Amino acid sequence: MLLAAIELRQRDDWPGALDCLDAALNINPGFLPLQVERGLVLAHLRRYEEALDALDCFLRQVPASAVIAAQRDEIVQQACAALDAQLHEQPADLPARLRRAGIFCRSDRYAHALRDFAAVLRVDREHVDALNGMGGVLLALDRHDEAAATYARALSLAPERAEIAYNLGNVLQQQGHFAEARVAYVRAIEQLPDFAEAHLEIAHCWLAQGSPRALADLEWRWLTQQLSGARLASGRPLWLGCAATAAPAMADAGAGGADLSGKTLLVWAEQGFGDTLQFVRFVPLVLQLTRAARVILRVQQALCRLLAGLDPRLQVIGDEEALPAHELQCPLLSLPLALGFDTQPALAFIPVLGDASAYLRADPGAVARWGAILRQKRRLRVGLAWAGRQRAPRNRTRDLPLAELLPLAGIDVELISLQKEIPLADTATLASFLGLRCLADAHASAFEDFASTAALIENLDLVISVDSAVAHLAGGLGKPCCLLLRYGSEWRWQRGRSDSPWYPSLRIFRQQRAGDWRGVVAELRVALVALLAGQSLAA
Repeated sequence: MLLAAIELRQRDDWPGALDCLDAALNINPGFLPLQVERGLVLAHLRRYEEALDALDCFLRQVPASAVIAAQRDEIVQQACAALDAQLHEQPADLPARLRRAGIFCRSDRYAHALRDFAAVLRVDREHVDALNGMGGVLLALDRHDEAAATYARALSLAPERAEIAYNLGNVLQQQGHFAEARVAYVRAIEQLPDFAEAHLEIAHCWLAQGSPRALADLEWRWLTQQLSGARLASGRPLWLGCAATAAPAMADAGAGGADLSGKTLLVWAEQGFGDTLQFVRFVPLVLQLTRAARVILRVQQALCRLLAGLDPRLQVIGDEEALPAHELQCPLLSLPLALGFDTQPALAFIPVLGDASAYLRADPGAVARWGAILRQKRRLRVGLAWAGRQRAPRNRTRDLPLAELLPLAGIDVELISLQKEIPLADTATLASFLGLRCLADAHASAFEDFASTAALIENLDLVISVDSAVAHLAGGLGKPCCLLLRYGSEWRWQRGRSDSPWYPSLRIFRQQRAGDWRGVVAELRVALVALLAGQSLAA
């Protein structure tokens, strides 16, 4: 069908090609080459937004594809050129101006988008779509108060628009106004009862306050646009323990009952590396608290060697391997609910395995090999991770420009880069960052998987990281870690505290104003100087 679509396109039958591609996607939504071809066809039909959606779908799965990323850039340029021409002929064409603003947002050109939204509002002060779009741009520019006010104004004009109430809730949640955010999400659900994203964010608000009361609502994630097609097709019923009836969002998953006696359970990683590292602590509890005969843990391939040491009773497999036989299955982030932790007091649902805070272990042989490479330690040895994975879509506000960390260069510590991927914008700074040691250049296997990174971290005294998998890895190893956190942080780090109930060895340095990394690094520098003077790093 893909080949037939290409043939139709070459005959200039673009609508026919699109029909063929859509029919093929209905058969196999995961066949990514269809999305690439579909993006090309949609762009020719001037359906630019849908074309970008198709290519973004591909890039989420294959982030390193420079060819497809370049094709996406070409479509953005094509769309802007077409809309520029249209607006040159008809400057008062508000739909075209709104459309161009949306394209600007898709290419992170927020200042340009802001001008277009403002131009529409000068003509029509009560244009709801322009207000809604402007709220998103202001949020992207870290202007949270203005974004909230803009969304509130749009909602007053269109109280029936569930997505505007949801957008307002997101801003309020990023500001730490959780009760107000929940009110906004409930308002969205009143208009659209099955609004999965709003249900999910209510759960996130409660979890950000340390309460597990909404763990059942976390199951709404499987009905969101982001994860609706990401559920593992194991062919076996879902196990949610005694909570199976408490998660209406999973009513269609074929719950397999609470009793695991004599059965094999497959627990599978569902999202990013950080989520996996944070929630694998619950997996050994399945064997402790149930009568399961066997538990299989399926994780990302890069985590296999590290998590093989989590518990000797577990079988750990990679996500590129064939699924072993099993009777029941459970996604990793559903384990706290399945184990009954939704009835626990605030924060008590976070298990501490044994007396130590560490539940991950590095291979002693690999630790020794890294020790030989690093050689004798003469100063405090500190690892730096200033950006997460460079994949589409990128988490723009999470990453920290390397230049912001230059004040650390003057401290008498040995700095070691823990970056597997160096952001392109940081290459020039890296070359001039005196004293920052990049082991990946000289040792090809430095970051081949998380087991190797864990062994390196065990040779360090301290890790400094943004909100990436490295912070979770250091916390799981019990290694002292300074987490550099953006203003609108995720639920797992809560608000208003400098410690983490998830990782006792972690200290949080938070932005007090959106986008202010300078203040965070200044606070971090003071803490490092104090550490060198013999003071504790504890929060």
